[in-house]
Amino acid sequence: MNAEHRLGPVRGSTTLQVVFDVDPIRATSRALAERLPELTALVRRRLREKVPTYAADLDPALSVHETERIAAALQSFSDGISGTPEPNEDVIREATSEARSAAQAGLDLNSLIQTYRVAQAVIWDVVLTETASLIPDPDQQLIVQKHMSQFHFRWNDTVVSAVVRAYQDEQRRFFFQSRDRRLRSALRELIAGRTDALPDVAYPLAATHLAAVVWGDRPERTIQDIATAAGTEVVLSVESISATTLAWFALDDHMSAQERLRAGFVPAIGTGVAFGRLAAGLAGFRTTHHQAWRAYRVGWLTNSPVTHYADIALEALFLRDLQATRDLVTQELGPLDLSDPRTELLCETMRVYFAAGCNAAKAATQLQVHERTVAYRLRTVEERLGMDVISRRNELVVALRLLTALRAISSTTSPVGPVVRI
Repeated sequence: MNAEHRLGPVRGSTTLQVVFDVDPIRATSRALAERLPELTALVRRRLREKVPTYAADLDPALSVHETERIAAALQSFSDGISGTPEPNEDVIREATSEARSAAQAGLDLNSLIQTYRVAQAVIWDVVLTETASLIPDPDQQLIVQKHMSQFHFRWNDTVVSAVVRAYQDEQRRFFFQSRDRRLRSALRELIAGRTDALPDVAYPLAATHLAAVVWGDRPERTIQDIATAAGTEVVLSVESISATTLAWFALDDHMSAQERLRAGFVPAIGTGVAFGRLAAGLAGFRTTHHQAWRAYRVGWLTNSPVTHYADIALEALFLRDLQATRDLVTQELGPLDLSDPRTELLCETMRVYFAAGCNAAKAATQLQVHERTVAYRLRTVEERLGMDVISRRNELVVALRLLTALRAISSTTSPVGPVVRI
């Protein structure tokens, strides 16, 4: 029986029609759809290898834009080759949103465009493999591949054109039209070490500083609340990328100010704050900012209203690459079956046991169970992992901390940060 397939066009193109003994185009579409999570991860890995200058992982919002753009693009291509007119408005919105964030971050437009070429190559490799598997006849293979290639190039041209326009419009707005552009430019030069001065700003660079990154609702009010809690009126702030605001607080009563912030400061609902550590002088101005930005990445991803760099330095290091973090956790803890809710009991026992200096009696007291229960749980872990937990203590401690962070990322749903699926 012949099955007729009409290939849905990119906007403005001519509808294509192909007739085969089977419907290999729809079969290829289904094969791509079934592999979307795998292909999304593959494209992201390839981007890190092929376009290292496009460092989306430096900014969590941009990183999420990139992931969502890749997933939307793969779904759009899969739908498009099966007959749906693509790219749709959702795809264009994801792509242009990422382009605007990339422009704010000062990432190179050519690097952004190169990411589309890399993704296109990955998709095309899969298409060739699937069509070769599904279509025994080489002549039919060629016909199907030709139609898919034409669709793919038109799709890419449509999306990239929208991306270029969005990037250029946002670059003009952010760097040339916004009221903070001069201060933002000067701060970028100072933080990068290309200058040691801030022109026309009454802020003491020789002071002891505490940097913060604020995002969400009413950032100006939040910065004022932080200054009040820290007991200072000397504040420097500027709008930054991805709807964040950067701030520095010059402090006199250093330790008590940070203690007050840790003990009593809570931002309004819908707002997130990430702090660096106290640091003095020009070098400290830069260092505390870098720490606050790393803490922002963790806080934004895990939906924490307040994040202190001192508490999450390890997570900040690993979460720059979410896929590498997932890989490490799977390598160390995967045999425990992390999808089983009961596994958390074993993980919590290990956390407490390691924190207690590998003293089972202390761990049992903290867990409020019998010492034999702790021993039994640890034996269960060792049987599943195939190793002695003491011999892998350092790796397991790190993996357990990262598992907690990844689970927090997976459950993020509130306005402070969007849902991030891992």
